[in-house]
Parts: sequence; C-alpha cells; structure tokens
Amino acid sequence: MDQDERRHTEPFEFVDEMVSREFRFSVGRETRSGRYFLSTPVSGWNRAIEYEVRFEIDAAEFDRFRADPASALEFVELCRNRGAQDRLFKK
Repeated sequence: MDQDERRHTEPFEFVDEMVSREFRFSVGRETRSGRYFLSTPVSGWNRAIEYEVRFEIDAAEFDRFRADPASALEFVELCRNRGAQDRLFKK
C-alpha cells in the first residue's frame, strides 16, 4: 500500500496549526471532518509511558488557545488528568 492509498484508509488526518513547546500541547484541525482538536501528552496508568491524545475543541476554543496558549492551561491539565474523557477525539 503506497502513501496515497494509506491516507485514504486512515480514519483521521491531523494537522497541527499551533504548537506550544512551553506548555506541551498543540491545536489544529482534522482535515477530513474540519473539526478542531487540542493534543497533549498523557501519562499511562503507571505513569511510565506518555502518549499523545487528542481532544475535540470548538472553533472559539481553537481561536483562543492559538492566540493565547496560556489560556489553554486549565483545559490541558484537565485532559492530562483524565477529566475530559467525553471530549476524546472520535469518529
């Protein structure tokens, strides 16, 4: 399977539009649906492993977090502590 074929079978295609290295998160858009996301590393249950998780955000949150990354910190911490499971990015 070549890259073009794989692109059409993958469920999502995420594009980061702003990356905050300072606060360790990014915001962007899933190109197929046009929906917005915030992505941040989350620790596994034993805290030995970190992995990236994407949470759905609305257009107003996207604009605010992109313009002022510090304004996202409360939501980022909520996500990292598993407090926003209802906003996990899904199909």
